Amino acid sequence: MRGVNRKRLALLSLMIAMFFLPLGYDVAFYMLQRVMNSYVVTTLFFYLLSAFFFGLYFYLSGVNPKGYIIDLLSTISIKFGIKRGK
Repeated sequence: MRGVNRKRLALLSLMIAMFFLPLGYDVAFYMLQRVMNSYVVTTLFFYLLSAFFFGLYFYLSGVNPKGYIIDLLSTISIKFGIKRGK
């Protein structure tokens, strides 16, 4: 039961992180920008919030982000035939 709840929380964290990326939070961004009176601070706040939830997803799901990115890049390089220079 504990593993199921952890997976659900991981998925929820991923969904929230995707929501806070650009184009997913128009109304919330507008309201916070009016409160903070700064576009840059508001944008930084939402990117940090998104990064927090991505980190929470990786933590709860047990996925190693560094290994995941390396696997993803190697898959892309194989798909497009990119060779590493030595």
